[in-house]
Amino acid sequence: MVLPAVSGINGKLEVSGGFLRTPGTTIGHARVNGSLSIPVTERFGLQGDLSIFNSPTGIGGAGALHAFTRDPSFYLLGVTAAAVRVPGASLWAIGPEAELYLDRFSIEAWGGYANLNYDDVALADLSGAFIMADFAYYISDDWRVSIGGRHLLGENQLRLATEYQVTSFQVPFSVTGEGRFASDGSIVATIGLKHYFGDPDKTLIDRHRQDDPPERDVDLFGSAANLPFKKATTASNPVDTTEECEALYGSNWFYDGSSCVEAT
Repeated sequence: MVLPAVSGINGKLEVSGGFLRTPGTTIGHARVNGSLSIPVTERFGLQGDLSIFNSPTGIGGAGALHAFTRDPSFYLLGVTAAAVRVPGASLWAIGPEAELYLDRFSIEAWGGYANLNYDDVALADLSGAFIMADFAYYISDDWRVSIGGRHLLGENQLRLATEYQVTSFQVPFSVTGEGRFASDGSIVATIGLKHYFGDPDKTLIDRHRQDDPPERDVDLFGSAANLPFKKATTASNPVDTTEECEALYGSNWFYDGSSCVEAT
């Protein structure tokens, strides 16, 4: 018997906190995010994601929409679009999303085209291909660990994550942890609590494969590293250190005594 793409209307809500470090800046990072999944037909489903968080430039928000078909015993295929807005920049991405289920292993990926638009006309907007992929293993039906990589608009990132569902309470919840390490030196580290709405007796592996795909709005913001927070150089705000050059252009730039220069 093939299970439906989405077992029923369900959702989740997560509150998390930690820190966000970009070149030259470290802040406490807090986030609230959630999603709602609904079955459309036996074979197709939709999911919407929303999140709000603080960033180095102020309060930001993000959202995503997934449209997909799925066999919970084998695969998910769909298209996902997501957007992030922070003070000073807007980022969006769209492309195919896929998951492959192999016993306790899952391979998950999202890729396509992304665009970053700066409010400051002195900064050049960015666009190009992106890819986000994770390799996950369920140590038990309620404990998942994963490792993955991101490439977005020239930046690369390593992502480590875990989630453990606590079932000893009447209302089950999960504890989450995530660390992201970007090539420009940015780091995001968070721990959180997540509550699932729907079947209270479902295992974590079944929730992930029968209910809700990953929240790609959160993933897009986390994968952007320092890109949305760069500032243009002006006469009143000159760049005169390698750290400032790295914050503006990336880890392969340095200050040569007069201007920012890309290392060769």
